[in-house]
Amino acid sequence: MTIVQPYKRTPLGILFFWIMGFVISGIALYGIILYNQLVDIRHDVSAIHQNVRRAEVMNAELKNTLYAATDPINPEGILRDRGFIVDGRPTYARSEPRVDQYRLYYGR
Repeated sequence: MTIVQPYKRTPLGILFFWIMGFVISGIALYGIILYNQLVDIRHDVSAIHQNVRRAEVMNAELKNTLYAATDPINPEGILRDRGFIVDGRPTYARSEPRVDQYRLYYGR
């Protein structure tokens, strides 16, 4: 009677296929990780872009308010609206004429 004993060593072909399977699986996993990072970065860039647009709109509104407040077209009307009165004969503060320091020191 003949007893058949199986080959006890793993052939190199099977080992090669296992190694290639692990390498391909690793590359696929690395590609998935890179793709997820790319999607996250695109999402962050989109959010930052929206924040920049919001800031630009706020800046334009602030500039509009500033330019409206400093508009030189009708300053008298704005002053009258705020309760200022135009004085026909204004009196200004006056001071005595100052003595020249050079004349005091040298006596000339």
